[in-house]
Amino acid sequence: MKKIWMIVLCLLCITVSASAEENYDLLYPFCDGYARAVKNLKWGLLDENLDLAENFNWDYIGELSENRRIVKKGELYGFLNEKNAVVISPSYSQVYNFSEGLCAVKNAEGQWGYIDPQGNLVIPFAYEVANDFSCGLALVKTGGFYGYIDKTNQFVIPATYEEAYPFSENRACVRSGELYGFIDTMGTMVIPPSYEVAFDFAGGGAVVKQGSYTFVDDSGKNKMSAVWEQLSPQIGGGYLKAKKNGVWMFVDSGGNVLSDGYTYLGDFSDGLCPVGTDSGYGYINEAFELAIPAEWDSAGAFSEGFAPVSRGGFFGYIDKTGRLVTELLYADAGKVSAGLGAVCEAEGGYYFINPQMTASESKSDSGLEQEPARGFETVVDGQMLLLKIDYPFLQKGRENIPLDAAPIIRDGRTLLPIRHVVEALGGEVKWDPEEQKISLYYESHSVIMYVSEAGAFVDGRFVLLDVPPVIENNRTLVPVRFVIESLGCEVEWLPDGQEVLITY
Repeated sequence: MKKIWMIVLCLLCITVSASAEENYDLLYPFCDGYARAVKNLKWGLLDENLDLAENFNWDYIGELSENRRIVKKGELYGFLNEKNAVVISPSYSQVYNFSEGLCAVKNAEGQWGYIDPQGNLVIPFAYEVANDFSCGLALVKTGGFYGYIDKTNQFVIPATYEEAYPFSENRACVRSGELYGFIDTMGTMVIPPSYEVAFDFAGGGAVVKQGSYTFVDDSGKNKMSAVWEQLSPQIGGGYLKAKKNGVWMFVDSGGNVLSDGYTYLGDFSDGLCPVGTDSGYGYINEAFELAIPAEWDSAGAFSEGFAPVSRGGFFGYIDKTGRLVTELLYADAGKVSAGLGAVCEAEGGYYFINPQMTASESKSDSGLEQEPARGFETVVDGQMLLLKIDYPFLQKGRENIPLDAAPIIRDGRTLLPIRHVVEALGGEVKWDPEEQKISLYYESHSVIMYVSEAGAFVDGRFVLLDVPPVIENNRTLVPVRFVIESLGCEVEWLPDGQEVLITY
């Protein structure tokens, strides 16, 4: 038996070693048996043995959705099936994922229609804007107004709205005048327009703002007695994130406080949730008790028993006891999936490691000194962040946080990789590669943008951008002033040092 275990361990070590030898520009977590990889700006797929399952022939590959995977060749999009065979050749200028058996696609003339999983056009190209089907209906725009069609291309709800959103839990948010309300799937206004801000239904209710934030049920009845300065627009596990007197806490849908207050709240995964305090980041368990001390500079989500953390600008992995199981030596570390985590060395290049197979003592703090902030000319403290054009660091207090890419100037506007900035503020960033969608959340604010699109949604309202988000060297860059001010912070341009000062 001992001999057998030695053979197994050797095989595991060979797998990890092989993964370390192969470097990639970017790696994504495993999903549905495959990990998406980028090499020389081309996309491919790796199987769970880290063998190449789909060659690096694509300009983009998405995640599997309803047995279809978006791929891009040149400027056109098509689909692979679950066996990675091309079932719909790249022929559309833009596509969404399949939803409820249909997919919205845009032709070369800029009109939207819908195809079935075999690529047959079942709803003609006739719309200015189209969205996924949800609750049996799709939000489309025609003649400058929004309405909802069914799968036979019949308008169930006429196109009469200047602003409207897709259905969720049989309710859709629409704007009438300057206020927001909700309609049902027959188009009946079941919750009259009375809110300054309104978010999608989730968990049996929706977060709305009417002076202060609250949570209403599907008839519009207020479910909370407490008054909150802010409420998160998402609900997970029956909990919402609420802010009062400057601190965040978990509350239930009735507004009952469940946790202590924190400067930052993440989301539960694998039974633990990252939280922020004045002294650092740690984790609470599902009893809302501090299970891992708040001693890290950043803390990622747990998956398969491990989570990425950082200190002094370097990343490693901890287990669910809080024990460091890898050295703190990576410039980046991602979610663990299929037993592997994607990491990046300081000099660049991603590869997979098995955190359980690389356990060792971490470097001492004295060995974690990163590149000094010789590029910065301004000293910051308090509630301030500092960035510099063409310099890949973010200064927060005495800490210099490495960025995926340096800020640049494009068409007279400063663009930067936003994830580290928003997370340094204590906010949350989500990236949907299929839709090329960037979602930013900080305190009560939300900003939704799309790569190369000049429109954005700020707190549920549509606005135009001077410069749209772009992808440079496989990193998504967004206009810094627009984003930061939309999140309620201040931005100052310091021309002498080409620096950007953010006050929050």
